[in-house]
Amino acid sequence: MESVAAVVHGIEPVGAARAAGSGGPLLATLAEGEAADCAREALLRDCARQLMREAATKEPNPVVFNKEQEDVIALIAGKLEEVLAAKDAVARGEAPRPVSQLVLLLHGLGGTGKTEVVSLIRRVINNFFGEGGDVAAAQSNSAARGIGGQTIHSAFEVPSRNSLQLHALGSGPKESLIDALREVVAVIFEEVSMIEAALLGAASYKMCCARQRWHGCHPF
Repeated sequence: MESVAAVVHGIEPVGAARAAGSGGPLLATLAEGEAADCAREALLRDCARQLMREAATKEPNPVVFNKEQEDVIALIAGKLEEVLAAKDAVARGEAPRPVSQLVLLLHGLGGTGKTEVVSLIRRVINNFFGEGGDVAAAQSNSAARGIGGQTIHSAFEVPSRNSLQLHALGSGPKESLIDALREVVAVIFEEVSMIEAALLGAASYKMCCARQRWHGCHPF
């Protein structure tokens, strides 16, 4: 069984897990097109709705998302709206409460539409947070290409097994990594079950330290 894990916002190495299938009111809003309280939130929801409609009419291979896939999109859209609201508050000079991290596992057999869900979410993130808004990575080159991403070694500058040692990680992130991760709100790992724990830990540590350097916050 293949799987994709999406970590949406936050710099903690672990976070509260959320299961697909609990889209709730936000899913209804996505489906019915209700007006949102915030204009930018409304635009984000409109974007998700429009991309789903486009996928359903795409030729020659239309994609119709099922309820569970719509739930996943709704969960992530809701978290992205929280991030947008927090960014807007900071821009107004306010000090909003930190946005909690969402850790979500999207899994299923090959050909069931996982990549289509990831592609749609990445397009939404790109529209509202720019090209640096997410990182998509996998352990192998072939898996990374499947989601238009990079290998974990490249994305998080972990060039070899020696880089997984504490003395190597302790040297701190390079400026290039700090710059690449400073605006990231989502991290997507393809075939997460195939990634060794030490490599995931190294990627998490590198990201936490890089974001601490840029945002001046506690990394853990």
